[in-house]
Amino acid sequence: MSKDGKGAVKANKPSTTVILPTVATPIPGNGDNCKICLATVQNDDYGIACEICESWFHTKCEGMSNDEYAFLDSHKSLHWYCTSCNKNVASTIKLFHSLKQKVEGIEAKLDKICDGILPEGISKFIDAKVNNMADKFDLQVKSIAADIQGIKDQVASADTKLETAIEAKLVDSVGSIKNELTPSWASLVSQEVTHQFERVSKDVSSVQSVLDDTRKMATEERERESRSHNIIIYRVPESEIKEDRPKDDKAFCLELLNVVLGVDTQESDLSIFRIGKRDTNNRPLMVKFREKTLKNRVMENLFKLKNSDQKFKNISVTHDLTPNERAELKILLEEAKKKQIEETGEYLWRVRGLPGQLKLVKLRKN
Repeated sequence: MSKDGKGAVKANKPSTTVILPTVATPIPGNGDNCKICLATVQNDDYGIACEICESWFHTKCEGMSNDEYAFLDSHKSLHWYCTSCNKNVASTIKLFHSLKQKVEGIEAKLDKICDGILPEGISKFIDAKVNNMADKFDLQVKSIAADIQGIKDQVASADTKLETAIEAKLVDSVGSIKNELTPSWASLVSQEVTHQFERVSKDVSSVQSVLDDTRKMATEERERESRSHNIIIYRVPESEIKEDRPKDDKAFCLELLNVVLGVDTQESDLSIFRIGKRDTNNRPLMVKFREKTLKNRVMENLFKLKNSDQKFKNISVTHDLTPNERAELKILLEEAKKKQIEETGEYLWRVRGLPGQLKLVKLRKN
């Protein structure tokens, strides 16, 4: 354990980072604020830090009992994540495991393909076929030679011309057999080589398809991460005066976040700009938050819009979705609309879930 210059006790590379209460007179706090109540985590407070976002929290703000706090402190191998980060831990681990399995599968297929297309492998195969055919040819020649010798013995006392004619006939027969065997061997080797290359071509196409799918998944994941800090606000009135738009949009967003939703937000916590062509009325507002936890708190408090002034009731707030997620959302909305038409009871069909985890849910009507 090492103690930093501000008085908080922290592990060098901890599985769980805590602030321990002290008996001595507390010295000034380390300046970290609780991400829930926003008050400073003092040296005499029970505090704990998330291992992913590295933000500090009072244990009471996270609903952690003193016994749980003591258990974490005494077991350094345990890991602790805040409520916001813990939502994404399982999906991140599953994605990593899935990508790892695909990469291992690709490597195994590549090894198998390399074994099949190496020149040495083909050369060994052809040599084996050649040797096998040569052995068969030798056996045929030896058999014919034995037949010739037998015929010679039988006609040894016959006329020399007849013997010569018989030998000539047999020689012609041997040549014919040889000619028949040679094309058959060449044809077999050619067919086998063609078959091997066709198989290799199919394997290469399969590997290329897997690689393309992996690249698409990686691109989608990077796109989702780049949008994870953003929200989009629709139907916010847009000023006709160009110079007034940035100021009016920022004032609207700060009032929405601080007053309506109750999320303490400063101008430095976000950046705001309109998206789309200017020739359309009330273009959507893109809001980029400096911290993902702040964006998550905004999304969790959207239910407060129901009781807001008329100024805010007509707006809608969504996650900043990737093109694939928007396509998925469109399909789910169509399905929800179809189910709602078929629904005759007291339920509503709605699309719910975080980006990448959207699904249809059935809700009871109020």
